[in-house]
Amino acid sequence: KRVKIKLKKGVSFKKVQGLGSDLVQQLGEELGFENPPMISVVPGAVVFDIPRLERQIAHFSDYVDLTSEIDINRIVIPGGVDVDGNYIEISLCDSNVYHTLGGGMTGGGKSQFEKAMVLYLALRYPPSLVKLALSDVKLVSLTCFNGLPHLIAPVAEDAANTLEIFNYLVAEQELRYEEFKRVGVENIKEYNQMFADSPMPRIVSVTDECFDLLSDSTYKDSIEMDLMKLLAKAGAAGINIFLFTQRPDKDVIKPLIRSNCSGKVAFMVSRPEDSGIILGNPDDNRAASLLGSGDMLYKSPKGVMRLQGLFLGTKADFGDYLEQAMITRSETSCWDSGLHLSTFSIENTSDNQKEESSFSINLDDLTKSQIHSLHNRGYELHLILQEMFDVSRGDGRRYRRIRDIVAEFISSLEDQNKDDV
Repeated sequence: KRVKIKLKKGVSFKKVQGLGSDLVQQLGEELGFENPPMISVVPGAVVFDIPRLERQIAHFSDYVDLTSEIDINRIVIPGGVDVDGNYIEISLCDSNVYHTLGGGMTGGGKSQFEKAMVLYLALRYPPSLVKLALSDVKLVSLTCFNGLPHLIAPVAEDAANTLEIFNYLVAEQELRYEEFKRVGVENIKEYNQMFADSPMPRIVSVTDECFDLLSDSTYKDSIEMDLMKLLAKAGAAGINIFLFTQRPDKDVIKPLIRSNCSGKVAFMVSRPEDSGIILGNPDDNRAASLLGSGDMLYKSPKGVMRLQGLFLGTKADFGDYLEQAMITRSETSCWDSGLHLSTFSIENTSDNQKEESSFSINLDDLTKSQIHSLHNRGYELHLILQEMFDVSRGDGRRYRRIRDIVAEFISSLEDQNKDDV
């Protein structure tokens, strides 16, 4: 129940922001609630969200639309039901919210949200309009979707297979931009308006537990680099990235990744600081007041909505939906980049990594002299590397290995100079 209160002139929001626990202490027994109400601001008022005595379930079957005519320029996923009872859809075609970061603890409803999203896309849209790229290293949320005709690859079950998919998506992104340049358009919307009979399908990438991937000792650097490329420009090419985690660690999920995910989905968290990390504001601890079981906050550049996520029903209900989705077929042709996932096999990546790990350089006297000269002339380290070895930060591990060797040599020069003095 949402109660709106207009504060008296001169009374600031901060004076009522921390009253949640006081309300439980003074009115909780009388009103029948144990959890502090969420207190937030809406235009013209402060709102207190009082937990219902008996929660209502928002059933997937009661809200989703699977039959109306499809608008290719408005591909959507289920959001949930807001506090006024309105069903909210989230558009994947909104240029303000191409990519989304979500998080919350076990029991918060994250897995139901992911499943409802993927299931709806598979039921609603043919593979000629929507393709899916899924990763689930915990093997509990998304592996059930193996076999969907929409998948560009089997559901990735480890960091290596996830990197393989991300490599594919980066290459796909570049080919799409080349196609845009060829026909003279800027984004997928303009392309599909021009070629409605053979549209470019949207690709939705859903990664469960990105924390594990971004802390994987072997593949984290490569995965992070691919994500940076995708989050920077994949949206206009029709590739949407969804990242979910139970542990929104600010040191693992870097600020650049978080800031490029303009959509945020916060489920119930155990620590107020986790709420701030997910929602992008260290002072926003509202997710700590959520009730679990699908109670969530959806944040976009337009503001924050409190939603109740959709419940898919019993295992039998979900099984029926999944069986229906498995037989979905495309009725029209679509643009095809011609890429094959086998090209991005991690075996090839592993061979490259082996070559890089065996790579080494020996600084001969001439090279040392040239490095010394550039250093004395005020060249910074990255410029020396570019001048002498034709490498940049984009060369990844090779760059870092050469950098460390050259930095060690420069450090020895500086130590020698100190001794001479």
